[in-house]
Amino acid sequence: MPFFTDAKQIYTVMQALFESMRDMTPNPVDALVSSHMIIRINLTDPDAQITINGRQRPVTIDYGSPKGRADMEIGMTADRLHLILLDEYSIKQGFSNGELKIRGPIWKALSFADIFQQGRTYYPQVIKDQGLG
Repeated sequence: MPFFTDAKQIYTVMQALFESMRDMTPNPVDALVSSHMIIRINLTDPDAQITINGRQRPVTIDYGSPKGRADMEIGMTADRLHLILLDEYSIKQGFSNGELKIRGPIWKALSFADIFQQGRTYYPQVIKDQGLG
């Protein structure tokens, strides 16, 4: 059974997570400005899209139907994202075995890796606050 029941639940959790990280110094979300990229996370089971625009400060995050083209797209199941943020699943392993798909300049993804790393700090509390943990 999937951890998330629907896209709305994913968006609520991810919005709370990104807001928590915005309070950090340095802010890992705004660090994406150095990438000058639009990154889209395409999730399945349930389907959801999160688009992060790192072409301007402050970085903007849109939840739902994508508008325009992204420079990099990362595809995975919602459960994989959940496990990554719990530090129970290796991103390297996911790319190696094809469970995580990427389209775009993978070498520029390093600026995005910090968001996953920092997100692990807050994610357990965020899902608990949402009544999921």
